[in-house]
Amino acid sequence: MDRYKYGIDFVIVTVGERGAKYTEWCVRSIEKYVKDVDYNVYIVANYQKDWEKERDILKDTLDHYKNINLVKGYSEEYSLEPSAAGGYENTGRRIYSKLDNAPMSYGCYCHAKGMELGIKSGDGKYVCILDNDSIFLNEWFPIILEKEYDEEVENGMVKVISIPDIESVNYGRGVGYEINEFMPPEDIGKISATKIREGLNKNE
Repeated sequence: MDRYKYGIDFVIVTVGERGAKYTEWCVRSIEKYVKDVDYNVYIVANYQKDWEKERDILKDTLDHYKNINLVKGYSEEYSLEPSAAGGYENTGRRIYSKLDNAPMSYGCYCHAKGMELGIKSGDGKYVCILDNDSIFLNEWFPIILEKEYDEEVENGMVKVISIPDIESVNYGRGVGYEINEFMPPEDIGKISATKIREGLNKNE
């Protein structure tokens, strides 16, 4: 018997009160555009100071959406300190990999652990990991691609995955960092995430 259910588990890691609104826009776009397939949304709530307070804000924000599963994440208090402007700011503190002692942001570490926790919480055949400020703009799900390439998928020649936009690929131990400006085509450059979110708020 297959241990995984046919469908999609969406995993979204969020943190703090400010993350709740972005998460709502993301969840709203899932509900609007993911059709004809069972799904669950696992919201992994990393927290800054007060888990119960931040959890309740998320619950109130997402209460009227379906298939929402709220998962307690990791405390990011270690990476924060009071800001002169009020609230908190990132201290830039690092932790070090047990494998090769490479430094990493503590916030990034908590985010990665949150994704792992969200994946383990579900039982769907497919997993889609989203940043909480992601928004779907049309109907989609990877399963439709498998119908086009069912034979190739069956024999292992094709594997359907979602990948982010890629500007460059680097390899080796000393790749370092550089700053690149990417200029999209004019029609793409006109796309405004702010206007998209305003449209979602108006249910357009």
